[in-house]
Amino acid sequence: MENISAPGTKHRTYTILKGMKQRCSDPNHRSYHRYGGRGIQVCDEWRKDFRAFQSWAINNGYADDLTIDRIDNDKGYSPENCQWVSQRAQSHNRHDNVLTMIDANAIRAAYAAGGVSMRKLGARYGVMVSTIHGIVHGTRWVE
Repeated sequence: MENISAPGTKHRTYTILKGMKQRCSDPNHRSYHRYGGRGIQVCDEWRKDFRAFQSWAINNGYADDLTIDRIDNDKGYSPENCQWVSQRAQSHNRHDNVLTMIDANAIRAAYAAGGVSMRKLGARYGVMVSTIHGIVHGTRWVE
């Protein structure tokens, strides 16, 4: 395992923390409006000390194939509100997510039965046609 204890390392935990800080504090970051703009912050402990974040990560299930997830999407990044999850699980926990797995299955069934377009399904469920396309073709909302 490479040395991952010093800031500046190329280890993924450093990159993750750096991204969290940017999303929460840089108004010029493309995702700021979904994080810092909504009041989401990185806790002082992690913001000031990479090693504290790295220690938490390693002791709480960090793996290269997982992403950091805020348990309560309206609260910030902190030890009590974060966990490591798969990308699939993360995609179901988005702030702007308005569908459930039941909805996805209903969309698949309605489309398979015919008579309703993806555009109409998108309007009915309040999502973009690309989301409906992904659901129908099995690239989104797959159990």
